Amino acid sequence: MTTNPEQPAIADILGITYERPISDERGWADAFSDISLAPAPPAPEVFHGPLGDLTRAIAPHVPWDPIAFHMQALVAIGSHLGYTPHVDDGANQRRANLFLAIVGGTAIGKGSSLGFTHWLLGHIDDEFRTERLITQIGSGEGLLAKITDTVYTQSPRGDQVVAMAGSDDKRVLYIEEELGGLFNKMISQESVEKTITKAWDSGVLETTTKKESMRCKEPHVSIIGHITPDELYDRLDKRLLDNGFSNRWLYVMIKKTAVVPQPPAPRNIPGADGLAEVIAENIRANPLLMSGPVKFTAKATTMFNATHGHMSDYRFAGAMGKQSARWAPQIYKLAIIYAAIDGAKTIDVPHLAAARAAWAYSHRSASAFFSGMTGNQYADQFLDIWRSADYAAVTLTDIDEMFNKNMSAAKRTKMLERLTRDGVVSRTQVTSPNGGRPATVVSFNGLTDEHAPAAKW
Repeated sequence: MTTNPEQPAIADILGITYERPISDERGWADAFSDISLAPAPPAPEVFHGPLGDLTRAIAPHVPWDPIAFHMQALVAIGSHLGYTPHVDDGANQRRANLFLAIVGGTAIGKGSSLGFTHWLLGHIDDEFRTERLITQIGSGEGLLAKITDTVYTQSPRGDQVVAMAGSDDKRVLYIEEELGGLFNKMISQESVEKTITKAWDSGVLETTTKKESMRCKEPHVSIIGHITPDELYDRLDKRLLDNGFSNRWLYVMIKKTAVVPQPPAPRNIPGADGLAEVIAENIRANPLLMSGPVKFTAKATTMFNATHGHMSDYRFAGAMGKQSARWAPQIYKLAIIYAAIDGAKTIDVPHLAAARAAWAYSHRSASAFFSGMTGNQYADQFLDIWRSADYAAVTLTDIDEMFNKNMSAAKRTKMLERLTRDGVVSRTQVTSPNGGRPATVVSFNGLTDEHAPAAKW
């Protein structure tokens, strides 16, 4: 917590002071009726290196949460790095493409912070900024059309001719300022979900239209999306939580941190242009861009193994078990980016610590929304009803009454087995004082845990 309750916690973390601060309690009030549900602030390690220095320089001059710019900049830089640098993860190769959802209320600074990200990309590679940033994913076919390899077809005479010119540049950064609309498309356009899911994995993308087939062997697709808390809760279908789509995204909660009536242009912030050039030069001159596999130092390997041990020993409850399933690939992707920003050839302890802390803040942000979900219709309905009773221990008869006796015993059993498996509830047999059949008593274990690994990183 901040030493000055009027200053948001991020002020202490960055070592800055806001002239007209908005406290955490005030800042989170728009998103949470109970601010104890709000995510704890990002750890200082997130703001490692030149990008962290740039975030510190910008933060006192803008009203929005500095983590918004910082995370969008990481995604944008990862998109710029392209397909070549990767971390070997068994048979898979994890590249620096990321999917990011900035979650915050209306007029809270999502768009303005994105503007600062555009400005930074202009320093790094202005051609990339103007040519490879695309607004909105219209369809799975539309996404692939931007990066497809050349498509050939046969003419009526049997000659091979070009049906669609391919792109030599397989990098694309999609900007979805209405991310809720993209989530809605998943319901009606199955190709969108499948293409996006495979794009995060950097797998070969293929699609067939009425006229020709498109294919991209080495896609490098990144996405930055903006969404309000209500939209995220309402539009992210439980199916997307259950099938692995959601855990390919980093969710980052933001709020206002200060009152700044007229934020300056980035170029007018003292030191900002110079720091942006340091980042740009480190990236442009870094042989990591063409090196292929990016290696860990011995100390970073030891740290990752310890992290793996923490994650393996802890079982997340409910939907957060699924949301945390891709923690390692996400950290690999982030670590590549932090190393590139430093101009490093390998991933060292500071890069891994920064990546882990960035993932952890995303995980805490996701937990603010998804910790009350399981991905199962009956289980989620049960938890909603049970919450109003303060999660007091219940019997099977009590559960039947909660559902007005409209749920079969088989479905009830399946629901409780799932909740028990996920660590949300415990079931015990209690002997009847009258000598009758023992009763099954269901007790609530909780959906969040302050001892979870993500809570301490």
